[in-house]
Amino acid sequence: MFIAQTEIEPKLLPGDLALWFFIFMELLVFGIFFIAYAVMRLRNIEMFNQYQLTLNRELGAGSSQYIVADHLQLFCRPCSSCDQDQQ
Repeated sequence: MFIAQTEIEPKLLPGDLALWFFIFMELLVFGIFFIAYAVMRLRNIEMFNQYQLTLNRELGAGSSQYIVADHLQLFCRPCSSCDQDQQ
């Protein structure tokens, strides 16, 4: 009995390799800064706690709400290419 073999193409990531390199480097830099922040906070707990009390919580909450609302507006509105595909 003969079983036909089909060639299986390897699955590649969509997009250009340079784009994935940029995303990887951005995540790497973010991780390095996050670890640096955590280490500095552990070394200077009193200073971080003291200056954390000087931050304006209302301004921070308003800024966060603005950013979330802005991103929701961008991602929830239909794009022009989606409209063309439906016609």
